[in-house]
Amino acid sequence: MATGDATIAAGIAARRRHLDAAAAVGVGHYRTNRLRTGRLRGLALTEAARAWDARTTPGG
Repeated sequence: MATGDATIAAGIAARRRHLDAAAAVGVGHYRTNRLRTGRLRGLALTEAARAWDARTTPGG
């Protein structure tokens, strides 16, 4: 289970880096990257991030 958690955490960290980079260069570039990487993959990472936050946030 710890390996799965590490994988999720790594995915979330990568997602946050991607969002930070997208914000730095503008929305148009972000949209292009989203189309290139695939919307479903992005949604899967978003859902994993929500699940991770729900499990690790005290009182959440």
